[in-house]
Parts: sequence; structure tokens; C-alpha cells
Amino acid sequence: MKRLVLLTDLNGVWYYRDKKVYRKLTKRFLINKGLSVSKFEKLDETLWPKLKKKVRKGKISYDKALEIFFKHFKKHGYKKLAKDYIKFEESIWSKYFRLNKNSKRVLASLKSKGIVIVGISDSVYSLKRIKKLLKKLGIGKYFDKVYTSNYLKLEKPEAFKLILKKFDKNLVIFLGHDDDEILGAKKFGIKTIGLKNRNADFYIKNISEVPKIVLKIKQSF
Repeated sequence: MKRLVLLTDLNGVWYYRDKKVYRKLTKRFLINKGLSVSKFEKLDETLWPKLKKKVRKGKISYDKALEIFFKHFKKHGYKKLAKDYIKFEESIWSKYFRLNKNSKRVLASLKSKGIVIVGISDSVYSLKRIKKLLKKLGIGKYFDKVYTSNYLKLEKPEAFKLILKKFDKNLVIFLGHDDDEILGAKKFGIKTIGLKNRNADFYIKNISEVPKIVLKIKQSF
């Protein structure tokens, strides 16, 4: 018997990044390393978006992007700085990554109903690191498969066409919150659930509504 597949965005749906906490802790890291906070912030606005795009498309690794970034500080040991930053970042995951309310309960409910849950992220993190983060957040066990744009070499929504080669399009539902991803999924013929997004086939205010919508769609097959 074929099973329904919930293809879902990760960041912004099941968890989110507390930007205030992140900035505060990053500032502390920079000061400890003797680096200019203002320069970091400027590069974060000008250089990092370009590097991030390359990482998300799989053209360079996150580690390499950080090396290029820290090299602009013209300080010896920029490669070590990049490695230290990665270690620092992972050490504070539990402080600045927050689970959305009811994430574990909803994911457990979907699994109990036989739904295949597939995560897809346009993160700069590698597939290995995303899986590590999901495990750290306590939700990794609920995902049957996880993909990242840098692994697929394509960002969403273009990445959906690769996902559809792995699953039956008629059995896939996409859960997301961004306009381009929702509209992109619909163009590929995928039914969509929009978290606070009315462009989707099904609109929800919070993720606790997901199981009900998924079962409703399942019954229509």
C-alpha cells in the first residue's frame, strides 16, 4: 500500500532561530577572538549573502565559505577561525534554535498515522549537519528522509523536481511558509499546506492543524 508523503520545510515550520540570542552570543565570540564586531556586521550584509547563495547551491561548502569570510579580517589563522566558529556555533545550538510549539507532538502524531515525513532545507548547513541539528532538537527520529539544497545542488522550489523523481507526485504534500516555495510546489502539481500563507491549497495558523489537514487529503486519494 502506497503511503502519503509529507514534504516539509524545516526552519520556520518545526523550529526557528532566535536572532537576538544569536547576535548576542556571536558578538561575544568575536570579542573573545579580537575581531571587529562592526566589520563582521558589514560583511554579514554585503559578502555573506553572496557566499550563502553559493553554499546553498552546493558550489562551495559552508566551511569554505567561512574561510573566505574570515579571510577578510586580514588576520593570520583565518582557517582556524572558521573551524573555531563552527565549533562555537554548534555549541550554542540549544540556546538559539527553538522548537515551535507542538512540533514533537505533531510529528509523532503524523508518524503514528503512517505518514512518510521528508524534510527539505535550503540551509547553508550540510546534510550531515542538518541531521545533527534535528537530533539535537529531539525531532530527528521523526523524519524518514532529509534533503538539503547543497546536497541536491538546487534550491527550492527547483529542488522539488528532483524530489518528485523519488516519490509519487500524487502522494506528496508540501508544508511550507514562503511564497516562492508554496507557489513553486503548486506549479509542480504538488498539493500544499501553508503555515500562515494563504497562497497554499490549505491554510493553517499553526502546525497543530497539520495532522487534520493531512488526513483529510489522505482520505481523498
